[in-house]
Amino acid sequence: MIAKFFNKFASDIAIDLGTANTLVYVKGKGIVLNEPSVVALIKEKGTFTPYAFGHEAKIMLGRTPKDIEAKRPLKDGVIADFKGAEEMIKYFIRTVHNRRSFTGPTIIICVPSGSTPVERRAIQEAAESAGGRDVYLIEEPMAAAIGAGLPVTEATGSMIVDIGGGTTEVAVLSLGGIVYSRSVRVGGDKMDESIISYIRRHYNLLIGEATAEKIKKEIGTAFVDDDLEPRVMEIKGRDLVHGIPKEMLLNEKQIADSLIEPVGQIVEAVKVALEFTPPELSSDIVDKGIVMTGGGALLRNLDYVLKEATNLPIIISEQALSCVALGTARENVELQLELARLKHLQNELYIIQAENKELKELLSVVEEEQYKYIAAKLISVTINPFNKTATIAAGAKHGIETNQVVTHAAGLVGRVIQVSNNYSKIILINDINSRIPITTTLSKQKGIMSGDGNDSRILYLSQDNLIQKGEKVITSGHGSIYPSGITVGYVDSINKGNITVKPTIELSNMKFVNVLLPK
Repeated sequence: MIAKFFNKFASDIAIDLGTANTLVYVKGKGIVLNEPSVVALIKEKGTFTPYAFGHEAKIMLGRTPKDIEAKRPLKDGVIADFKGAEEMIKYFIRTVHNRRSFTGPTIIICVPSGSTPVERRAIQEAAESAGGRDVYLIEEPMAAAIGAGLPVTEATGSMIVDIGGGTTEVAVLSLGGIVYSRSVRVGGDKMDESIISYIRRHYNLLIGEATAEKIKKEIGTAFVDDDLEPRVMEIKGRDLVHGIPKEMLLNEKQIADSLIEPVGQIVEAVKVALEFTPPELSSDIVDKGIVMTGGGALLRNLDYVLKEATNLPIIISEQALSCVALGTARENVELQLELARLKHLQNELYIIQAENKELKELLSVVEEEQYKYIAAKLISVTINPFNKTATIAAGAKHGIETNQVVTHAAGLVGRVIQVSNNYSKIILINDINSRIPITTTLSKQKGIMSGDGNDSRILYLSQDNLIQKGEKVITSGHGSIYPSGITVGYVDSINKGNITVKPTIELSNMKFVNVLLPK
C-alpha cells in the first residue's frame, strides 16, 4: 500500500499485505503482483507444507480434501497464522524479486493504525523470515492518503477512509503526520460474514465465502433507492432443513438489510473521527471532503450513506484498490521516503523516552515502598465481560510465582494467577473474580473491592454512609496477598449503598509493570 515511498534503492519492494488481497510493487516496474491473501497447505508425514498461494489457493477454499488446508493467514488486518503468512510472503517476494541479486530486498509493509506492538512485530518478523534485508512498517492511512494524492505534507487537514478486507482505517492528516486515527476491525470480510449470516437466519440456506463475496460485488449496496428496480441474483447453497442443494433469488434490498451492521460501524468510526478533529482542520475537511479508498469503498451507495450521515462531500478514489501503489511516479518521492524514515526514527525515540520515563516512575514507587521487584514488559491484555487479564514477559525463571502482586506507578494492577517459564498471566483488579481488601483514606472505612466490568464495587462495608465521593481507596493489608498502602482508585459513585471505584491504572498507556517479591 505504500509503493510511492520507493524510488531510491535497486531492489525495493512495497507490500500491501491485506486481509483479502496482497499487492506488491517493485521499483521501476509498478504493481507486479495482485493476488488473494490465501495459502493452501498439504499434510505430508504429519506436517503441513506449502502447496499453493494466491489465486490458485483461493479457488480451493471450501473445496479441499482432508489432507489439504486452504485458509487466509491474516484476520482483521493482522497475522492470525504466522507460519502461513511467512510462507505466503516468502512466495510473493520470490515471485517478484530479482533472483540475481545477492542481497534480500528492502521491504516496506503497511499495518493497521490500531494494530498492537505484538501484531506489528509478527508482521515484521514474517517479512524478515521471508528474506527481507531491511523491513519498515508504515500505517495504512498515511500510505493510502499519499497514494490518493492528498496534500499530507501541507498545513491543511485531509481525511481518509480506507476500507480493506479486514479493517477500516479512518484518519485525519496534516503536516506529514497523523493527527487522529481510528482503526475498526470491520471491512469486506465482515460484510461477507453478514451476508452469510443473514441468508442462513432468514432462509435456512448455507452459502460459502466465495458466494457471499460474489453477492456483495454484484448486488451489494449500502442503500436502496425505492424508485429504481432492485437488482436481483440467483444463488445456490445447501438447505439446512432438508440437507440438499437449493437455489433461490436474492435482491439488493435484502443485501442492504444484511449490511446494516458493518456499514453502521464504518459510519460511526467516521463520525467519531470527525468529533476528535481540531476545529481548524475540520474547516479544511468541510472544504475538501472525505476521500475513500480500498475495496470496501466500492460498495454501492456507501458514499451516499456517509454523505447523509456527515453532510460532507465524499470522494471515492479513482483507483481505490491500488491508488497508493500507483502514486509512485509523483514528484518528491525521495523526499517523502526520507520524511517517512525520519518520522520512524522519531517515533522510536519517543517510544524509548516514554519507556524510560515509565521505568523511572516504577523505580521510584518501589524505592519508596522498599519492595524487591521485577520490572516486566506488558505484552498483551484481554478485556471482555468475563475475563480481564494481562500477560507479562516474565515467568518462573525470573522468580515469578502465583499470587505475587503487580503494580504500576499509577497504582495496583492485579496479581499473578498463572506462571510459565517465560511468561505470566495477571488477573486485573476489575476482573469479576478479583477480591481485594481495601480501606478508604478519609472515612477510614474497610471493605472488599470486587471487580464489576470497567470499574469495581466495594462490598462488606462497616458504615457505607460515611464514605465520600472522590476519596482515595488503597489496599488495607488484610489477608496474605496484598501489602497495605497501594493506591487502587477513587470512589466514583455512591447510590443506595452501591459504591463504585474508578481504578487509577490505564492499561492503554502502560508498557511496564512491577511484580513485587517477598522482602
